[in-house]
Amino acid sequence: MGAPNVINDAYRRYDDDVAGGITAQTPLNAVDTDWSQTAAVKFHVAMLVTENNNGNANNYTYRLEYNLGGAGWNDVTTSTPIQAVTADNCNTSTSASYGTTALTTGATIQATEYNNNGSDGNAVTLKNSSFELTTCLQIDSAQVTNGDTIQLRLTNAGVALVDTTIPTITVIDDATAARQLKRYNGSSWVGVPIKRYNGSSWVEVQLKRYNGATWDTLSG
Repeated sequence: MGAPNVINDAYRRYDDDVAGGITAQTPLNAVDTDWSQTAAVKFHVAMLVTENNNGNANNYTYRLEYNLGGAGWNDVTTSTPIQAVTADNCNTSTSASYGTTALTTGATIQATEYNNNGSDGNAVTLKNSSFELTTCLQIDSAQVTNGDTIQLRLTNAGVALVDTTIPTITVIDDATAARQLKRYNGSSWVGVPIKRYNGSSWVEVQLKRYNGATWDTLSG
């Protein structure tokens, strides 16, 4: 028997679009595919961990962490830039199992758990087996900027695992994008803020369009 070696092994994004359990929600990406995510929109992320060294990973409690812009890893809570939230449509209870079929890979695994408040998962022991934690999440527009990147991973109650396969999310935030035109710098499009002179200084302004009833902010 070897020393336990638990890796972040797979991930997949799901919608919150169906009145029913987490297994009824619509997958939004193929497994292990990074994505761009609009702020203030609820979604789910399934994260799979695997013990792959024939070692007993006894009573691990898996915790979701985030890394915003490479600034370091922190616990996902109900008030962080990417935060655990209660789903609008998914009715699976937090801490409940949703069976033994992984939402990520479709394989039969040892255990699963749903979460919507950022708490640690129930204790589970893995040996040449896998566990999946699926969390309902939302990006807080007030704490991010358009184009920010966010990585996610599972840990053992804050103790890092091997980050073999983890997602990178690119933030789409209309609140910041709407204040920008863009120009091509030779390799990519970069934001150019729109400003007006108020008599003493230049201040940023937003472009808007009339939709027939109200004025909508234009996103960049």
